[in-house]
Amino acid sequence: MTFMEKLKNKNLFIIIAIYLIITILGMLNNAEFYKNVINPIFWFFILVYCLINGCIKCKRDTRIQIYAILFSCFYIIFYFSLGCKFGFSKSPYNHKFFMIIKNWLIQVIPIIGIEITKGVLVQKNKKVMVIIIFIVFIMLEINYYTMFNLIYEKENLMKYIFSNILCLIAQNLIAIYLAIESSYSFILIFRILFKSFFIVSPILPKLDWYIEGTIGILIPFFIYLVFQQILAKKRKRKNNKGRFKNAIFVSIFVFCICLVCFMTGIFSYGPIDILSNSMSPTFNRGDVIVFYKPNENYLKNIPKYSIIVYKFKNQNITHRVIERVNKNGEILYRTKGDKNNVSDRELVKINQIMGIYKFHIKYVGFPSIWLYEYLNQQSIR
Repeated sequence: MTFMEKLKNKNLFIIIAIYLIITILGMLNNAEFYKNVINPIFWFFILVYCLINGCIKCKRDTRIQIYAILFSCFYIIFYFSLGCKFGFSKSPYNHKFFMIIKNWLIQVIPIIGIEITKGVLVQKNKKVMVIIIFIVFIMLEINYYTMFNLIYEKENLMKYIFSNILCLIAQNLIAIYLAIESSYSFILIFRILFKSFFIVSPILPKLDWYIEGTIGILIPFFIYLVFQQILAKKRKRKNNKGRFKNAIFVSIFVFCICLVCFMTGIFSYGPIDILSNSMSPTFNRGDVIVFYKPNENYLKNIPKYSIIVYKFKNQNITHRVIERVNKNGEILYRTKGDKNNVSDRELVKINQIMGIYKFHIKYVGFPSIWLYEYLNQQSIR
């Protein structure tokens, strides 16, 4: 890197660092005006600055760009297919032609500016400077208005951190890795295509914070695995040691995907933490039970003394069936905790039942219980 290039990059970083302060102040004072006006205009002028000063020197690798397009299409199909499991909701965006253009400019210009500037700054820079750039660009995309409004709501703040900030960390890690090792064009194309799909689509998958956060963390990891293969072939270093290393990464990734599917109930089995001793000695507080989801015919004829998991007032309860009740042609179940002296007050409807107890694992639920208690969540199991 020449002296002039270093000077240009230094000036660019100073501008970005100053804008970070403006971002925090802008978000806190008038979030909508900042997001819809100041932010896209700033990144537009940054792109112009980079073009005029010749800062943009992205490696032109057609194969990388094709991979980016294919991966983006695959991810969009995968993301949209989740709606088949979790349902769909109406898009928050207006879909009139000029509003689509407006939303695209507001949402996508900052993405282009951020990814190009990030890629320019990290190339051929020292490790300490790369870490500073990494932190600055994470902070640039945090929604401070939302975060500060949640500062006293521990549960919602933790959800925001998991579903947004951790995703930003993972996203920036992979973006910087690609910019150093290959080209920032991959993550740039990926983010533009996905955001464009998000703006244009009239319906979107109805995913909760846990699913959104988990996907946001795992996708950069998957991109890393893909690029390990691409770079290995490109550099002709795919030896036995490399294959073994890649096999470990792929195994970890597959395991993570299966674990997420299991935790979110995509499979026929799902887990529930036990927060009380109402079913002692069968299982106790801190245990995790695994339940399976039977078909509707089975739910109408659950054997007496089976243990069921059901929802009651947004709480997950795991109790034993002690009686099957036919009330005006509707099948209901009376339940009771093994340690409780009396049965539960409310009868359980079939549409409340999540599944049937299969087995339990002792103690592994304590970390999540401690977290729930810290966040002041109250649940009855």
